[in-house]
Parts: sequence; structure tokens; C-alpha cells
Amino acid sequence: MKVGERWLIAVCVGGCVGVAHAQSSVTLYGVFDQGVLAATNVHGAHVYQSSGGWLSGSRWGLRGAEDLGGGAQAIFVLENGFDGSTGAALQGGRQFGRQAYVGLSNSYGKLTFGRQYDMVVDHLAVTGMTAEIWGGAFACSPGDVDNLCNSRRMDNSVKYSSPSFGGLSFGSAYSFGGVPGELSRSSIWTAGADYSNGSLTAGVGYFNVNSPNTASYGGAAVSGTANTFTNGMSSSPVISGFASANRQETLAAGVNYTIGSSTFGASYTYTRFDGLGTFAVAGTPALNGTAKVQNAEARYFVYVTPFLVTGIAFHYTAVGAAGSITGARYRQLDLGVNYYLSKRTTLYAVLAMQSANGQDSTGKPAVAALAFVSPSSSNHQAAAQIGIRHRF
Repeated sequence: MKVGERWLIAVCVGGCVGVAHAQSSVTLYGVFDQGVLAATNVHGAHVYQSSGGWLSGSRWGLRGAEDLGGGAQAIFVLENGFDGSTGAALQGGRQFGRQAYVGLSNSYGKLTFGRQYDMVVDHLAVTGMTAEIWGGAFACSPGDVDNLCNSRRMDNSVKYSSPSFGGLSFGSAYSFGGVPGELSRSSIWTAGADYSNGSLTAGVGYFNVNSPNTASYGGAAVSGTANTFTNGMSSSPVISGFASANRQETLAAGVNYTIGSSTFGASYTYTRFDGLGTFAVAGTPALNGTAKVQNAEARYFVYVTPFLVTGIAFHYTAVGAAGSITGARYRQLDLGVNYYLSKRTTLYAVLAMQSANGQDSTGKPAVAALAFVSPSSSNHQAAAQIGIRHRF
């Protein structure tokens, strides 16, 4: 650890003690998720390795609040993502790559500034409308194109999040691109809402990204070692051929309904890559026009006991034709088992199997491409992870 990092942590932890007597608080928190992964058809062979962050991304963070009177607070979050296999910082090596924001909160909502989640994450992923919560990162769409698995954040963003009005919450955010003379270049706009009432939870989210290959995907490495787990338009053949687009739009919707100890759910996302060919990107086919990616997920999970959860999900991804590319189809089955040793410690086992057919975004025969796993050397791939997650 660098001297500057030691100093920062010492000051932060010391601050946790120092503010205890004031009308404010600072909380140190985190998640450590680590286990063993096995995957087939990685460069033509099976791979076995220690890996982490599959049920929840490993992290540590500081969350603080200061009372300002009249129900208002100053708030902040600093959250670091790390690879438990190596100790390295994730999210492109950022010190606080998962979240880093400061703002104000009162009865009218929260206004925050910094590196933050988009509204697809806030109103679908965080509210549980994805199989990832029990099925792990395998349960993401190929390339996590819709960001339901929260592999990408917004830098330089301003965000408003409402309080709950009878179960309804909503919000919006804007990320400045920071390109001199071009206000919209590399900018992101996002909005969303969710509703929860008893057994029913539903959510919608939207984001619009200008220059997506740099604004959204650049420097977004999220997990793993030895390049086995990757993220970004340059690494997933499902979408890497669309890196020349000047805009990405994604609309997502999901619903969960709980009956007793069982929960049934479904999600649908629609993504467009517009203006293909706008930017020159090495290694991508010469395309123009628009490419469309649709993802559908049906899921079911049940509390067999208060300590044991099992789930199953089916995913279907359709990548439409674009220029000379004819398109591809991906079908995936996810299984997961979570066993709670305590409120903070969980043992888990997850399995995913995927098949592919057609022509992928690079113009080659489609291969299976499970999220965050190196693409298969064939049109089939399976991967499994057993692990332990501890929250603190």
C-alpha cells in the first residue's frame, strides 16, 4: 500500500472516532466475496481459479452524514472495489471506483455530485429485479450491455433521488462529458422510477450515452485475474463490434411478485447503438446505421427455509442485424443456491450454461460469452462458482 493510501485510511478511520460526539456519523462498511471458479471452453480448455465478486462485488467504503438542522443532512460515500484474489483495486484501478459522491439530503430527496450509479441500477438492480442477487454475475446479460449488473458508473455526475411517495420513488442524473467545446460529447443522461407495495415491486430505467465506448465502457474493468474476467466493448464479442457508435440508449423494465416464500419475476431491456461508424475503432468491422440488442429474463427463487434460498432463471438475448452483420441469439440458464450462516455471512454456489448461434457483432460466428468470463472457443459454455460472502 502506498504511503498516501495509508495516510488516507488512517485519517478516515480516525475520523470515525472523532465525529462520534457530534451530530454526525461516519461508518466503515464492506463486502468480501471470494471463492473458486470453473469454466469450460476458455481458449479451448477448462479453467479453474480463485475468483471473487460473483454474488456481490468485494468492496470497502466510508459513508457519512452531518445533521444541518430542519431534517437536512450533508452526506457522502467513498467506496472502493477490490479483487480479493490479488488485492488490486478494480474499476480501472481507481481508489474509490465503485462510488464517490457528496451532497445534501432532506425530506424532498437527495442531490449528490460525483461518481455514481445510473437509474437502471438504482431502480431495477438495487430493488432486486435481476437474478444476479442470488445467481451471481453469471446472471448478467452478455457484456452487461444493459448495466443491470452495475459494471459501469457515471463520472462527473449530478443526481437527484426522490424520497418514497406511497411506495413510488424516482430520480434522474446527468454526467458531464468534459470535452472542451462539445457539451454533449461523452455525456450521459439517465432517469428511472420504481414502485413497491406489498408483494409487488416494479421498476423502469433509461440511460442515454454519447460516445459510449469512452464515456461508459472505458476503464471499466470489474473483476478477476489473468484476464479471465473482462468488461467493456473491446472485450465482449456480443457488442465489441459496435464500439464505433456515437450513442447508446437503453430502456429497462422489470417486475417481481412474491407469494409466500416464492418470488416470480421478469425483466426486459432494449438497447440501441446509433451512428455506427462515427468513430474509428481498430479491430471492429466497418458498419453504419443502428444495432439493436434485446434481453429478456424470467426468474424464480424461493426461501426453502429462512436460511436457504434457491433460484432458477432463463435469459434470451437477441442481437439484431447491422450492416453486413446478420445478428446472433444467446440462450442461457442460471441456477443458484445461497445458504445464510448468519445475517452477514453467506455460502453460495452458482451455475450458468449458455449457447449461441448466428453472427456476432465482430462479423464472426457467434460464440458463447457468459458475462465477465472470457468468451468461449465454441458456441457453448458453462461456468460455476462456489464461494463465501461476508458483509461488515
